[in-house]
Amino acid sequence: MDYKECTKCGRLLPISEFGPHKFTRDGLQSWCKECTSKNIEEGRRRNPEKTLEQGRKGQSRYRERHPEKIKAQLMVRGTELAPFCEQCGTSENLERHHPDYSKPREYMTLCKKCHLESHGKKERT
Repeated sequence: MDYKECTKCGRLLPISEFGPHKFTRDGLQSWCKECTSKNIEEGRRRNPEKTLEQGRKGQSRYRERHPEKIKAQLMVRGTELAPFCEQCGTSENLERHHPDYSKPREYMTLCKKCHLESHGKKERT
């Protein structure tokens, strides 16, 4: 197993503890994931206004790029979900899934896990 030293905390860690970075020789960040995460949290605490503004800009860009998704979500807001996931049958963490945004009133009830899988994503742990 390969190891690398974090330039922030000085610990020698497996390379799996470092995120990717396109512009470094080894292709990895110089700070470990833990130090990077702490740095981001500290920056958000120090400057909450900037964090809120960045969030608003991101939301605005998303709405501009995906008006059909926003329209579909707004059209079904408040409608009742099925009592269980239509794929696995669980009754926890239910969400709406639009297979086709051009038909905004047609949606499926899926649990979070199945919903993410339907979009080719994995659930964060």
